[in-house]
Amino acid sequence: MAAKMCSNGPPARSRFRVTRRWMVLLKSRSALYGVLFLAATGSLTGCDTNLGQGPTAVRNVDGNLQIAMCESVEVSRISASYREKRFIAYLPRVEFLDLVGRKTLEPGQLLEVGRAVEGFDAKLSENPALDIEGDMEILLWVAGSDDVSTSAFLMPSGGVPVDGWLQPDGDVTDEPCPTE
Repeated sequence: MAAKMCSNGPPARSRFRVTRRWMVLLKSRSALYGVLFLAATGSLTGCDTNLGQGPTAVRNVDGNLQIAMCESVEVSRISASYREKRFIAYLPRVEFLDLVGRKTLEPGQLLEVGRAVEGFDAKLSENPALDIEGDMEILLWVAGSDDVSTSAFLMPSGGVPVDGWLQPDGDVTDEPCPTE
């Protein structure tokens, strides 16, 4: 009986190299196609390329979340939620604000969670814990008559600032709507 020979020589290595080259090529093409798709979709639909960078700022005033509007907007709904990050995963979102109504909000106008806002029916208005030590994200959604903007705030260590305004880009400023 002849013993079977296993080959670990050149043919197996060349197959591995071809497979590896194809995988690298496919990955690079997939990434390229993905970027092109997103760019084309954004330009065709007119989507805002600054997703999560809406015209708002937030701060902590005596344990209440205060929201500043930085553009004139005719608003029909304002909604906000937060989620905490534990270890490596985020917990489910918790909605804490849902205002429905019709009102034009002007630049510099302040809304305080937990307090009545003229022109809006508060379906939900409960302050989240603002002094969380871990990672937390607040998502603020403002729906207008023909537009929707979102602001995503990643909390700095120590929670929502008391001595300044947290901007969607992570900066803390003295003014809610700084001019550039």
